[in-house]
Amino acid sequence: MVEGCNGIGRHVALRLLADGEQVIDVPPKLSARVRMFATGQGRKTDATDAHSIALVGVRMAGLRPVINDEQLAVLRVLADRRRPWGRTTRGWSLSCIIFCSN
Repeated sequence: MVEGCNGIGRHVALRLLADGEQVIDVPPKLSARVRMFATGQGRKTDATDAHSIALVGVRMAGLRPVINDEQLAVLRVLADRRRPWGRTTRGWSLSCIIFCSN
């Protein structure tokens, strides 16, 4: 069980998957709620954090298993590369329109 597999926990989850482990994504909001109820104050220490993630993973049904989808990773890279290119293209075309209209 790894907390936040779409964010900071992604590299840990992918590393575990590469080693043949089964990984379950525990949403950070759920583990924060459990931590708050378990300690009464919500302080985040390594021990309470690990305990709350384990409790959520064991007791909650319907948590998403993490899969290593290489095609999805390639699409993410392409989408990330496309965003800045689209911004510069729009900026360039807007500059051309403003220049030509004067």
